Amino acid sequence: MNRIFNELLQKAEIELFPSEIVLHFPTGFDLCKCDGLQPLFSSGGCQINDEIYSGPWRGISNETVEINFSKSKLRKHNIVVCKSIEDYATLELGVHNYFGFLKEDHLTIILDKNGNLSTDENIPQQIADVENCFLLFCKIWNLADLRNGETAYFLLEEPLEISKFIFDNKLVHTLQTKHTVFENFFSESDGEKKGCFKRQLLKFLQPEKPENRMSILFTRFDEIYQNTVLAFQRLCALKGEDKLAIQLEKDSLDLLERSKIILESIKSEILVLATNAIGFSSLDFSNVFSIKNGIVLFVLLLMNIVYTIVLTNGKTTLSQLIVETQKHEKTLIKGNPESSKDEIEKTYKEFKEGLCKINREFIVCIILLWLPWFIVIILFLTNHFCNWPIFTDIGYIPG
Repeated sequence: MNRIFNELLQKAEIELFPSEIVLHFPTGFDLCKCDGLQPLFSSGGCQINDEIYSGPWRGISNETVEINFSKSKLRKHNIVVCKSIEDYATLELGVHNYFGFLKEDHLTIILDKNGNLSTDENIPQQIADVENCFLLFCKIWNLADLRNGETAYFLLEEPLEISKFIFDNKLVHTLQTKHTVFENFFSESDGEKKGCFKRQLLKFLQPEKPENRMSILFTRFDEIYQNTVLAFQRLCALKGEDKLAIQLEKDSLDLLERSKIILESIKSEILVLATNAIGFSSLDFSNVFSIKNGIVLFVLLLMNIVYTIVLTNGKTTLSQLIVETQKHEKTLIKGNPESSKDEIEKTYKEFKEGLCKINREFIVCIILLWLPWFIVIILFLTNHFCNWPIFTDIGYIPG
């Protein structure tokens, strides 16, 4: 239907009236072209030689033909014909709130000053600018916190009133910001982004009178939107820094708690060493292979083996914790901005240095645990096989 109507416009003399469009055709008009368009006729319908004609819709007319189309009916079928771009913006979009241009089969016709189809190459771009500004206008209206008649209110620390919130040709500018980009910007995190946008509106429009703010809004819309994006990005960066700080503090507490659990196994080192000292001091060096020495050494050996297993398990757990820490560090670096990398690496370097220090302490504990054994074994062997007078200096006389 829209394609046929467009073909009629190409061949007709066009007259525009407030509520209808009249197409005039000379003799020789093919009536078949009107077949199916009757639902779009106004009350004047089709007239041949100034008489109402209602069909049949076939054959060639030998008289002049006049067809009256209803603008409202055409609009419902996504067809608009306007005298100028200004009328399209102010009347069709502003007054009639026309959204038919969003449909794939829409037809928007702009005439020239003589009432003919415009051949201006700039018309398509001008139409695109009008429609882009209109959709931006609608989105801004929906973002308002309060709406009353033709006035919108954006509420912050102090309310921002924009009166005369009406779309007309004065608001049309060739903007870099497309309505799809603007709408997609608010598709997620709508509350925070809306807050950034309202603060920019307050910044740019508050000094102006309420009735002038609409015009200023579209004059400086690109600047307002870019500042909104930058403000939101800064907000995300600050939130990211806060989130990172909280995460690092949480990781620090977690590592501290897990390190404490591991270090519990070292606390009894002094008790074990003291037990070893008491046991070794009770050994009978005059009778190396006595039952007493055997019992004491067996008990001490059993205790040291058990405690060595405890220390080894603690050291293994600590090694696993170091590996987990390294993996977590890489995950945090990957999931945060590049600017946070140094802070993360510095914090985790401190973590790893602390864990490595504990790891060395485990090794020292194991060495201290078995060192007396090596000394005692050497003394026993020396005394028994070499018969060196080592023990005379400590009060023992070998047998």
